[in-house]
Amino acid sequence: MPSPAFGDEGFTFAELLVALSLLLISLIAVAGLASTSSLMTASARERAAMVNAAASYLERARQVPYASVGTPSGDPSGTLLPYVAVSGSYTVTITPVVTWGLVDAPTVPPNHDLKTVTLYVSASRTGGGSPMTYTTAAVFADVGTVGGALPGGAGEPLVFVTGALEALRVSSHDPALRVRAGIG
Repeated sequence: MPSPAFGDEGFTFAELLVALSLLLISLIAVAGLASTSSLMTASARERAAMVNAAASYLERARQVPYASVGTPSGDPSGTLLPYVAVSGSYTVTITPVVTWGLVDAPTVPPNHDLKTVTLYVSASRTGGGSPMTYTTAAVFADVGTVGGALPGGAGEPLVFVTGALEALRVSSHDPALRVRAGIG
């Protein structure tokens, strides 16, 4: 029987073990990347649900007459209530807090021509996990008393969005990001 030519013996056990180890390390890295990507996608969806819920809440608040911007048991009193929404696999809770004047620049006595609506937004996955929280604020101005040169009638709120949500920064022709409220 002829002897095999040099180099035709195949792989040794050591070569096979090294090759399988490299393949296993590569597969573990890819699995970790897929897991991290999935978690980041879920977090982005949760954040988007919160942003959309807050934007929707402020849009509804803009429809309320200035005199009604407040909470039933607060000062100022009004009609804004906490809101719970289910968006996909997330439960989003919005708790409004309304104060007189500007939160960033309080005055004594408080400015009753301005109201700051602060939204405390939290979202939790229905399957569990740690909740995500967010806070944003908008300043409502009584156009009848504050905005002499501004469009709109008395009692119609003017909204200055002060939160960090870019989705809430509605396009405006005014550099102060003022948004004329549309009261239907």
